[in-house]
Amino acid sequence: MKSSAICILGMHRSGTSLISRLINLFGVYIGEDSDLMISNTDNPEGFWERNDIVNFHERIMTQLKIKWDTPISLPGQWTTLDEIKPFREELIALILRNFSNHKTWAWKDPRTSILIGLWKEVLNDLGIRFFCLVSIRNPLDVAKSLEKRNGFPHEKSFGIWFNYNITILYEILSVPHVIVSYDRLINDWKTEIGRCMPEWNINTSSVDEKLNEMINGFIKPNFRHSFSSMKELKESGAPFPVIELYELLIEGNNNTSIPDSLSFRTRLERLLKFHHSFGRFFKHDLDQLCEFDQIIAENNYTLAEKDRLLEEKERRIESLLNSYSWKITAPLRNLYDILRRE
Repeated sequence: MKSSAICILGMHRSGTSLISRLINLFGVYIGEDSDLMISNTDNPEGFWERNDIVNFHERIMTQLKIKWDTPISLPGQWTTLDEIKPFREELIALILRNFSNHKTWAWKDPRTSILIGLWKEVLNDLGIRFFCLVSIRNPLDVAKSLEKRNGFPHEKSFGIWFNYNITILYEILSVPHVIVSYDRLINDWKTEIGRCMPEWNINTSSVDEKLNEMINGFIKPNFRHSFSSMKELKESGAPFPVIELYELLIEGNNNTSIPDSLSFRTRLERLLKFHHSFGRFFKHDLDQLCEFDQIIAENNYTLAEKDRLLEEKERRIESLLNSYSWKITAPLRNLYDILRRE
């Protein structure tokens, strides 16, 4: 039986858990209860993501010397690297083992947003039709959420948000997709989810009373702790690339798919080039920091030794922020701002 897959994409803290549960309530298979990550205080209603997929992604990212909170894009053609070949075979086995007997299935893990290239290639090789459902949220609200959960400064969160969403927008150009707004989903789930239901032949206007009660009971107003406007985002000091990318995502949300216009693609390609260019300045330093974390994790250090190593890590981070690479990119960032305003 040929199955079809739904790939749920989006930055952390952007509503991907909510969307996963919604489409699951409509009958889309995401896994057995025992397969799914246990809820916690970060997501009391559940993550709705599989432990095996999260673990798989974590191991790929370790191999690539990145972490989930990286602001740096992956190298070009990373899926063809020799060290990635075993992961390709593992992903094929994972899909066939868990989803081959289900007509329509979905998976969700925000890390997919930066690793989607491998999934696309494997699903195409297997002949599985797939559809991307992208959840977007104002980057300022994401930054506020990550500040509360992880203690991240807004500048760091803006960088992570940009990396995830520029990768998503580029990768879904060749794939059937719908971009949904987390804020609109909270306010009117029927209209927002209904925009993508034709892909699955589900009519949200004819939802029975029991399902309607389940969904309305699941969507709670306290899911959203902040609701920022575009004006507030601009006044927050967010970098121009973040603002422009959010504008492109909103434009995609206001249409049934990404606008197929020269202007849209030109803006997207320009943002992508800047992103790749800036990332090259910091990749070496970030690779070293990632290796440093792995050394700490893999060795049974005493508390005093860990404190010393963490102090060394903080020193390296401070050195990175004050490095020649960081300073030399300042004129480039200023130039981008000038070009953007023009």
